[in-house]
Amino acid sequence: MRTLLSFAILFAALFIGGCNSPRSAEGSESWQRSEMSFGLSRQGAANVTADEWRDFVMTQVVPAFPRGFTELSAEGFFRESGMNHREPVRVLIILSPADQTTSANKRMDDLGRAYCQRFGLNAVLRSDSLVQLSFIQASVR
Repeated sequence: MRTLLSFAILFAALFIGGCNSPRSAEGSESWQRSEMSFGLSRQGAANVTADEWRDFVMTQVVPAFPRGFTELSAEGFFRESGMNHREPVRVLIILSPADQTTSANKRMDDLGRAYCQRFGLNAVLRSDSLVQLSFIQASVR
């Protein structure tokens, strides 16, 4: 059975030009941050193509998370049968408010299963953590 091991990714924050107000705990809320890593390699078949991935995102991910998510391209590394392997990966970062984690968790599990079934894969890696979320806005002049 093919197993994806966890790998590190860097999350790039998007800043609005002119933002200069300091971040504070005031107004921050606890949210769940989930990362789902979708490997693109298939055993005995060509990798999931960019068009296949885009179709999956548009038909499965967007309807499941219409309020938004972040998509990253990454490269995963894992060890199997004594050999090191690398694999192209797409990572989705999904932020869920505390009062919506139960439904978000179900939708993420459904997404993982749908991806595995659609592309003949064994697993999608998912990790969750509790984060403090706040928005930094431009200062008023």
